[in-house]
Amino acid sequence: DDTPCRVLPGLFIGSVDAASNLDALRALGITHVLTVADELANLSWPDDIRHKTVKVGDSSQPADSLLPHFDDCAAFIDEAREHHSNVNVATFIDTTTTTT
Repeated sequence: DDTPCRVLPGLFIGSVDAASNLDALRALGITHVLTVADELANLSWPDDIRHKTVKVGDSSQPADSLLPHFDDCAAFIDEAREHHSNVNVATFIDTTTTTT
């Protein structure tokens, strides 16, 4: 799917296709994108989209754990929401199962 899915007010999750769909991001008022995948680290972003990348792989190896990055990710999301901005979390994870 190429459109982010709303999971909470101000918080969306989406695939790499959704994160790359600038028209959809702008239509949903998304001004911040948190990318959680090593493979997505090289995406380029326009100036009106604030972006943070967490380089973790898609495995169960300790080096790919999201736990060491959790506080930074939460702070990025909180900062955006404090400014009444919407955030999209971009990942390779199947969003149809992660949002339920």
